[in-house]
Amino acid sequence: MQYIHIGMIIGMGGLLCTDMGPLITGHGLILKKFNISEDYPNFLFRGDNMDFNPAVVTLELTNACNLRCKHCYGNAGEYLENELEYEEIKKILKDLHDAGTMEIELSGGEPLLRHDFIKILEAAQFFDFGIKIISNGTLINKKIAKDLSNFAIDHVQLSLEGLNESHEYLRGNGTFGSTITAINALR
Repeated sequence: MQYIHIGMIIGMGGLLCTDMGPLITGHGLILKKFNISEDYPNFLFRGDNMDFNPAVVTLELTNACNLRCKHCYGNAGEYLENELEYEEIKKILKDLHDAGTMEIELSGGEPLLRHDFIKILEAAQFFDFGIKIISNGTLINKKIAKDLSNFAIDHVQLSLEGLNESHEYLRGNGTFGSTITAINALR
């Protein structure tokens, strides 16, 4: 059986529609680049005798990250001055809901660095999306895990690159222990 997966990555500088291929690799073919102020929202894709709406959308909420991983695909680090505001994200969520999107992946940088992250979760839950959080895990403690438990989150994806030495080689000193703390807190 063949599967066609049409998805989107919504980043700080605009909307990027990609054929996600295998999600693990993050590789994709760019179909169209949107300018938020001019083209947004146009979520319908036309193929040979078929129309597609994105079933799964990854929102890159921020470029900010508390780590400087050697293998970071997004060159995350500092906040960008043109990152989406909460009201813009809320409008995107509504439009995605209206377009038939079923799952939202909240990513970054590190999405937990956003001061309005809980408000974004509230909005995503209001629109009844399946919610996935993609985090490096280093900011998740028992309190954050308890806050997250108030939402219908399908799962939290944390980055663990192997045992202590391998993980910290790629992500930095002290990150292995805090990631394990996050895993235990989320149980």
